[in-house]
Amino acid sequence: MTLIDIVRAAAGPTAADDAEELGLRHTKLRAAMAESGLDALIAYAPAWRRENVRYLTDTSVGGAGAFVLLPLDGEAVAFTTRLADLVPLRRRGWVRGAELVSVADLRPLVDEVRALGAQRIGVGHLELLPTVFDGALREGLPGVELVSASKLFDAARMVKSEWELNRMRQAAKVSDAAWRTFVEVLEPGITEYDIVAEVESEIKRLGAEDNFMLIASGRDEVLGMTPPSRRLLQEGDLVRTELTPQTGGTGCRSVAPPLWASLPRSSVDRPSSSSRRPRREWPS
Repeated sequence: MTLIDIVRAAAGPTAADDAEELGLRHTKLRAAMAESGLDALIAYAPAWRRENVRYLTDTSVGGAGAFVLLPLDGEAVAFTTRLADLVPLRRRGWVRGAELVSVADLRPLVDEVRALGAQRIGVGHLELLPTVFDGALREGLPGVELVSASKLFDAARMVKSEWELNRMRQAAKVSDAAWRTFVEVLEPGITEYDIVAEVESEIKRLGAEDNFMLIASGRDEVLGMTPPSRRLLQEGDLVRTELTPQTGGTGCRSVAPPLWASLPRSSVDRPSSSSRRPRREWPS
């Protein structure tokens, strides 16, 4: 069995597993809502902090902002400023529906909250809510108390289910494969662009949806990593990278120690296995 077979075999929960996971997440959040005296939750996703919306939709979203409204009783509804998000949000089926909003118009979300009759709402990432969104919610919902639910969401996501652990294991397999590819392609004369291209090709071949990657090569330059450039790897260089392939919405970040490109042009000096091992981190 090839590595790609192993990764794909570990990839997928069944539809029944998905339904059980969704129910578990709603149960955890609603228990916390009841304890905190909340009538509903709004998960807000700014550009770089989309974990709470992902938690409720199992969908990657983009754009200027996305929201999910989860009432104390009833199904969740999603809202996004990006037209391209609507189809995947609806197709995944973790929310009752998905509606388009804009920076200047949050009326679809406001109308859903009004229909609930909610009086106290927790907002995940309220602290990051832009003034234009915050003002639209407060103006459209007079008398409704908006409080931060960022810690509530963090606490719910902190304890991982077996469903989530399986996805983390899959992401780790892809990350390990990417790391091996990174080590194997290093040689004097290759550009940083080409190194990243080889790694990206392997990651996507294994089913990753996305990857955040930084690289540094040279001498003192490796103290800080950047996006790749046309720089050619030279003998004696140090090479560093950070990989964060995402599979099933789960990213596994590997931060590599420096490698030396110090042998003749046909090869790269590789340190001992212990010093080559990347540090693995799990974005929440």
